[in-house]
Amino acid sequence: MSSPMDTRDAEQPAAPDQVIAASGPGGAIYDIGYRGYAGARLGRAFAVRSLTVLTIRGAFGIGRGARSKIVPFGLLVLLLIPALVSLGLGAVAGGAAQRFDPIGYESYYSITQQILFLFIAAQAPELVGPDQRDHVLPLYFSRPIFRSDYAFAKLVALIGALLLFTLAPQALLFFGRILQAPQFTDGLADNLPSLLPILLSSLFISVLFASVGLAISSLTPRRAYATVAIIGVFIASTAIGGILFEVFRNQADLRRWTPLMSIDSILAGVTSFLFQTPTREMSNPIVRRSDLPGWVYIAAAVVISAVAIAVVFRRYRTVQA
Repeated sequence: MSSPMDTRDAEQPAAPDQVIAASGPGGAIYDIGYRGYAGARLGRAFAVRSLTVLTIRGAFGIGRGARSKIVPFGLLVLLLIPALVSLGLGAVAGGAAQRFDPIGYESYYSITQQILFLFIAAQAPELVGPDQRDHVLPLYFSRPIFRSDYAFAKLVALIGALLLFTLAPQALLFFGRILQAPQFTDGLADNLPSLLPILLSSLFISVLFASVGLAISSLTPRRAYATVAIIGVFIASTAIGGILFEVFRNQADLRRWTPLMSIDSILAGVTSFLFQTPTREMSNPIVRRSDLPGWVYIAAAVVISAVAIAVVFRRYRTVQA
């Protein structure tokens, strides 16, 4: 004999969203597992944008421990020191400082290039290596993000991080010199013509460094290998360019093309061309003595960047997820 309470329990219907199928008189199978997502679907563009922002934050160690922030922010401080020294000289010596101050917009890259090398070597492997090493690429390559979207987001993020690195000291120098001028309008008139070359040179430097660094880093999940390879490529290209410049000392037609073997010389040529620096004032001696047209350096930077970007996209199109 069943009690009234038992009768009520048997007759009480199950919630409609819980019943899967009836199993007989008085019985039911209940769905007690995961439920389907019923919220808003923001789509592919939002996923790419979110990955880009996450990668930029990762380049500076934001959202991770304090140790992850030491390298990027320490290198950023080092990048700002030459600008602070130049502004300090201007504050102490006034207009006379401009005659002996070696720090200018066009020469800033040659002064700080090693710091940029270190940033790329340290952070580029960190942005893509763990995803391969920890086997999380299948999570990214599931919908709605595509393989090309992943490569695009990583590339844009690294370029953005490098733009901050290259523009921050130039911006400090730019606004500092305007404010140090006796008249604001005079300072603005003196420095404003340098604004476009600053932006363009920073863009060329950032795209070339980011594409080469990411291309190398994408080929191995091991951070140490990628870091050594990036440093090796930059140092080797500079050494090869310098060696060939001396080897072809007596062959002027060949010698003048040797700067194109060095990433450093290519970017120095790009910067000198954009700032329209006189030959005698060029900071890179190989570029100064080679006397190549400026557009050649622009073309070389574009070609190298395009090849490196193609390597990145091909790598993530074929990598085993």
